[in-house]
Amino acid sequence: MSNGIQWVGEKIQTLKRVGPGGAYHRLMYKWISRERHRCFGTENPERTFYVIRGIDHECKHYCGVPLNLLAIHSYVLSHLLYAQQKGLLPVIDQRGDPVNNRESYPINGTNNPWEYFWRQPVPYTLEEVYDSRHVVLSKRSWYEPGNLGYSIASHQDLETIQGYYKLSSQIPLNEVTRKYIDEWLQKLFCNRGRILGVSLRRGGHARADHCYAPNHPIQPEPEELAAIVVKRLKEWNMDAVFLTTEEELYIELFRNIFGDRLICLPRVRYHGWRAYPSDQDPLYLPGQRYQTALDYLTEMELLSVCSGLIGSITSGLRYAIIQNNGKFEHLEILDCGRHPPSVK
Repeated sequence: MSNGIQWVGEKIQTLKRVGPGGAYHRLMYKWISRERHRCFGTENPERTFYVIRGIDHECKHYCGVPLNLLAIHSYVLSHLLYAQQKGLLPVIDQRGDPVNNRESYPINGTNNPWEYFWRQPVPYTLEEVYDSRHVVLSKRSWYEPGNLGYSIASHQDLETIQGYYKLSSQIPLNEVTRKYIDEWLQKLFCNRGRILGVSLRRGGHARADHCYAPNHPIQPEPEELAAIVVKRLKEWNMDAVFLTTEEELYIELFRNIFGDRLICLPRVRYHGWRAYPSDQDPLYLPGQRYQTALDYLTEMELLSVCSGLIGSITSGLRYAIIQNNGKFEHLEILDCGRHPPSVK
């Protein structure tokens, strides 16, 4: 009885938050994308595989926003935790997922966007999994106990971050990606001393942006962030600044302030992200999507090896914090508030 009362209470709260239309769509998406148990063949009868499927943001009942590359990584971590708790063998299959870095041709010998960048957590191919007797297809939503979310305190808690680092170690970068990142690490960071990493993500996360990401932490204004970096460079005895951003305008702003102390990864960036029609986004044109995702991942990997880090929470900042495994000398997570929730 208590479980039934709790279920009714949760649905009432959902209705209050998103209205009856939103509640209906959420319930429908939850049902359509639920976990399923399948038998695909006779192989590996002594093992149970867990296929991690991505969120289907193209489903008409989905009420959230699409996940970018490193939000997907966080999502996968949540399901790795679930698989670990259930004693299942996890594999990630994004071949049918609507991911924004997908190209129409194989990348690094694969059509699975996950494998563009990372290895699988177990030594089985997807072909072997789909010939197996016991297969669990994951639900296509977060496993909430494994969702780190936007809590600043959780991102600063050493035990929590070390736990996520251990999960992340199950899905290392593939050789091609690791080589690309290591080459840029040597080119940009060699002989630069103590580096302060700075994350500035603006598109859809700026305070004044009318097309904002619901509930997402607001990003600092560029001038405000630059002023903080000036202070921390001196206080923390840093030699250089590594800035990650998708906007060329902010590179120029920081270059005017920090001169040759500024380090940036050369990559395609926006010149005002609202200046482009959706089908002409220079970062996500066919043939550019993989490179954009690779460069974004590279920036966050380089952030993770800096001596210090400043930024407001994004999936990229979260990734850098997890990959650093609690080794930053200084970590300052800025609290600029949150965007309001959406109502559908």
